Amino acid sequence: FGDHVLAPARAPVPPQRPAAQLPSNPFAAPPNPFTSSTTAPDPFLAAADALDPAHARAPTQTSDPFGDHVLAPARVQRADSNVSNEPADLVEAFAACAVDDDANEDHCECAVCFDELYKRTQGVLLDDAGRRLCRHVVHLDCLKDLPSYRDNNGAPLCPLCRRASAGVTALPSIFDDARRWFDLVDLDRSGQVAAEDVLATLKAQLPVDEEAIDARWDSLWAHFDHNGSGTLAYDDIAAPERGLVAFLERAGLNKATPKTPRPPPPKLESEPGAWFDYWDEDGVGYLEEGEVLRALVHSLEVRGDRGQVRGTAELVRACLAACDIQSRVTREDFVREDGLATVVAENLGLRSFRTETPRPAEPSNYDISVRTNGGRTFAATDFPAGILSADTTVESLRSMIAQLSDSRPESIRLVNRGNVLRDDSLSLRDAGVRPGDQLMLVVMAGATRHASRPPAYSAPAPA
Repeated sequence: FGDHVLAPARAPVPPQRPAAQLPSNPFAAPPNPFTSSTTAPDPFLAAADALDPAHARAPTQTSDPFGDHVLAPARVQRADSNVSNEPADLVEAFAACAVDDDANEDHCECAVCFDELYKRTQGVLLDDAGRRLCRHVVHLDCLKDLPSYRDNNGAPLCPLCRRASAGVTALPSIFDDARRWFDLVDLDRSGQVAAEDVLATLKAQLPVDEEAIDARWDSLWAHFDHNGSGTLAYDDIAAPERGLVAFLERAGLNKATPKTPRPPPPKLESEPGAWFDYWDEDGVGYLEEGEVLRALVHSLEVRGDRGQVRGTAELVRACLAACDIQSRVTREDFVREDGLATVVAENLGLRSFRTETPRPAEPSNYDISVRTNGGRTFAATDFPAGILSADTTVESLRSMIAQLSDSRPESIRLVNRGNVLRDDSLSLRDAGVRPGDQLMLVVMAGATRHASRPPAYSAPAPA
């Protein structure tokens, strides 16, 4: 081998050492008194073996507690680079983000309709160069329903950061089109995706509990981010068997179903304090304006109905202004007798907050109408409530019509379906008048109380 740098100096062999005990390798070191005769070859011999494969010998079993010396090349079969070696508990931990029956789970929601983002196709905003504008994810149909989308020819403002866009595009699933997904998540077009951008996008697209995946994210990211740069390349995402996509598929997140939904909130009208505590999820003792809006949208079950959401938003702003609350609602401001809960519930028509006794419904009139010769029509609502029924007599109806038309009762005739109602003692029911009928009022000669002649048939009737 020549004079290798690792080879010890070739000093004369001590005379007391029998020649038969000399090792055959000229690089052999004196025996180690701390190991048995079955110890592994000296590291110098291992290095020499590595330099000359023909001279290499099969390794003997070692009892050295330190294993192979750092200078000795490891004689192990290198694993296939395409085989995943992530720990099984890490896969199970991420599978639990979607399949645990946790009643307190919370999915990522759309900022426009407050429905879960994963339920419908997501969209992102683009800049003039066709690149991702911001990291916010919204339902694609919600973006297209924004007023700024129509006003700006398909280029809406971001509903969260209010930045002007040049257009919208659908965000594909990481499992269906990893290349396009990667390009949209790579905001700065550096060929690398940041941890926070990947996390935000996955939470928007997968039916996972936000808190659960946040708690496990660092361990997952460290498994793929080997150099600790905080970013991943496309190969780290899409490589077969060892990429992030393959990992998520092994965790079952590509076909995960939503977990057990959270129990419904308490009733706002009967338990305002419990309602507030239910939506004060971080326990800070106050709700921001947006949190109040989200809570009402969920409580009223109008998620996904953008028109209802906009109406609820206007109600929240108006009630906050009426209660002299800027934007942050404390629990005290919410639950006091004249607080926000009372005002909101009152304007939503929730009866539990009404102090007065509800008025009984007014009785309705018999649904008929009377048309005069001047073209004027008297509907049932023009008569005092409850005064006109199926049992009202023909004479009574003529008297009421005479008052409305300023005529004498005895000089007017009522005609229904071509038949004159001649018997004043009959009820409207017995006279054949049915709901929905329109009677014709005929004023006989000299019937009007006015000094002037009755108007022509086509002229307006007197007030």
